[in-house]
Amino acid sequence: ALFDRHELTGDVADINQTIALGRQLLAEAPESDYGRAVLLPLLGFALRDRFEATDLAEDLDEAISISRQAVASLPDGHPVRLETLANVGRALRARFDLSGREADLDEALTILRKAADDTAAAAAKDGSPDDGAALESLASALLVKHELSGDIGPLLTAIAAGRQSLVA
Repeated sequence: ALFDRHELTGDVADINQTIALGRQLLAEAPESDYGRAVLLPLLGFALRDRFEATDLAEDLDEAISISRQAVASLPDGHPVRLETLANVGRALRARFDLSGREADLDEALTILRKAADDTAAAAAKDGSPDDGAALESLASALLVKHELSGDIGPLLTAIAAGRQSLVA
């Protein structure tokens, strides 16, 4: 509820409480507990949201680390895994924007491609929803890659991904 209220109001106090509670519950959960797999993505999303509100690079680094753990703990095709994989890509893109480290952008592109492909595959297989968000994030990151390199390939791929995100 705190995370939802933060999403509505932008109140950083709510996201701070969400993160503190998430950390506490995570510390108390046994490694093998499925609840851990549910908590990790929520904490990763909350940390990335707080970074967006405060620009604290430590939150972004922790969001990436926690979200990677979440992806590793959830089975392939799990809807939360797909969203969390895209969250890792978006967080890496944000870290590139902050630091200019091209390696972060390249890794973001790799992860966002996988997130977009896996989301489309899940939608085709079992009718899971695909809102095109991973494709939209991929298109945006590809545009940045084009701007950096001047190469036309990323631009053309960005246009295709952007169009595909509109019909997903």
